[in-house]
Amino acid sequence: AEDLTLWLAVVESGFETPVGRGENARRTLHNDHVVRRLLPVLELDSNGGGEGSLRIDAEPGWKDGNLSFAAFVQDRKTLRVYAAASTGLTN
Repeated sequence: AEDLTLWLAVVESGFETPVGRGENARRTLHNDHVVRRLLPVLELDSNGGGEGSLRIDAEPGWKDGNLSFAAFVQDRKTLRVYAAASTGLTN
């Protein structure tokens, strides 16, 4: 494949949303794996290789213990995803 980009998503879990109206009124919804930031890391060459670095500064309100990362390789033209991986945040 050509024209590939490696993307990184900063993901946070542990959100709660109280619902006031509708079919879920008076309930609390629990939300996990919410994408807080999505960043293109690098464009891969025709051999699938490349080099890059990325610095991510945490936003106020992000909870370190609830953060993880997901990465995926995507074709820029067709949007097909060729590979994906995830990991938790380690100090």
